[in-house]
Amino acid sequence: MIRHIVLFRRHPGMAADDPAVVAAVAAAAGLGRRIPGILAWSFGPNVTEREIAYDYGLVADLPDQQALRAYLEHPAHLRVITELRGVATWVIADLVVDGSG
Repeated sequence: MIRHIVLFRRHPGMAADDPAVVAAVAAAAGLGRRIPGILAWSFGPNVTEREIAYDYGLVADLPDQQALRAYLEHPAHLRVITELRGVATWVIADLVVDGSG
């Protein structure tokens, strides 16, 4: 299984209640229901107020690398990425969590 982890940081000067941020966050939160092959999906705001903390986090479980590629290339994912680019930067890690990736 592959665990896809993404941490998002809003662009400087963009508040959480900015309409573009609200729309992008809503789109990202609902993405897990729109793409086949996703086993688990969690997206939400970070509750830690540390300086090094990111603003939002995503954790998704997919059965294998093929499913991860399909997710990354899915048109719904590409649309959300376009929205997110306008409001945030991010870092990712894709981890094999059970040796089957």
